[in-house]
Amino acid sequence: MTKNIPCEIVLTADQIRALNEGTLGGNIQKVAFQIRRKYQDVIEVLNVRDNSYPLPEQIDEYFNVTEKQLQIEYLINQFMHNLNVKKSTKKNYGYIMNTFKKFFESNISDSTIKKIANKKTLKDFEFWFKSSHESRRIEAAQKGEKNKIVTPLTVFNNVYVVKMFLNFIADKYELDRVDVKLKQPKYSNKWHVTEEDVEQLLKYQPKTQLEADVLDIIRINKTIGLRISEILKIEPENIKEFSDYTAIRFIEEKKARERIVIIADEQARKIIGDRLLENKFWNIPNYFIFDKLVKKIAKEQFGEQTIKIYKVNSFKSGYEDLKKCDIISSHAFRRYAAERNISKYGIDVARTMGGWSDFQVITRHYAEFMNEEDLKEKLLKKK
Repeated sequence: MTKNIPCEIVLTADQIRALNEGTLGGNIQKVAFQIRRKYQDVIEVLNVRDNSYPLPEQIDEYFNVTEKQLQIEYLINQFMHNLNVKKSTKKNYGYIMNTFKKFFESNISDSTIKKIANKKTLKDFEFWFKSSHESRRIEAAQKGEKNKIVTPLTVFNNVYVVKMFLNFIADKYELDRVDVKLKQPKYSNKWHVTEEDVEQLLKYQPKTQLEADVLDIIRINKTIGLRISEILKIEPENIKEFSDYTAIRFIEEKKARERIVIIADEQARKIIGDRLLENKFWNIPNYFIFDKLVKKIAKEQFGEQTIKIYKVNSFKSGYEDLKKCDIISSHAFRRYAAERNISKYGIDVARTMGGWSDFQVITRHYAEFMNEEDLKEKLLKKK
């Protein structure tokens, strides 16, 4: 099998014969030998790597991403194709790789594989990512607009995925891996709604059926801690009522596996029983609509009430006064239920009710410290 190698040299028939015999001499003979040696070296590298000699197309593909301008789109597609992660995680990785592509095109688009798969690229990307976000924030502030400060966790997640990508390249083309140990930063504090907050929301008088649905979902979920997407998919035929509890069987949103939740709270059981009589549950199509309605209800009930939240940011950290109606979401009630269930029944019950398979997740996000009300009641022996 032969391969034609284009080059910018024009020779006569006699010169070609002399070149092949190695007697032409001069600079042309030298350049020709260099070209041949380069291709011979690549052929041997690919032979060792794949345990077989490469096809001409494989040689072209190697040079297209090592010796010529780096084909970033090709490499990103290869990286994404080889990922073995959940669909939601893959979507997030795709967003991060699109961000890296912007960095690449504006900073190092004329580079090669050997120059990009290293620590410097990772460090330059991190600096560019933080600086570009800060520039946008300052520009927005000058226009009187809001723009979130990028958090260290966001920076970490982006750098972590880019490191995976660079090491994918290094492994593919037998280069040294990017050996950088990334330390996961601390999280910003979350708003932990209190029983008083929840009761204030539930005093709202609904004006539509959708608002009534939202309030009933809160009444149910404040004792369970399900994902809103899971509650919205409750099917009447998957519910069984018993004398002292109600059992709900459903498919977990994230892990695509079946789970059964036991509901003992009388108010929650009555709501479910009433909905069963109608043979219909919620009119809310998705959690986006739920969150929108929750914020609307919170604005009515909380007004301008604020809460101090400790925010960890890349350029500054500290307490911020945030409006309750702005930071409330469907997850606030999942967090509320998890914390209360950990206090009342222990972490195993809370984990089973909320559907966490990983102890690290529930410990890090929901069981770091006991809720103030629960701690007070424990210490004062009111339970």
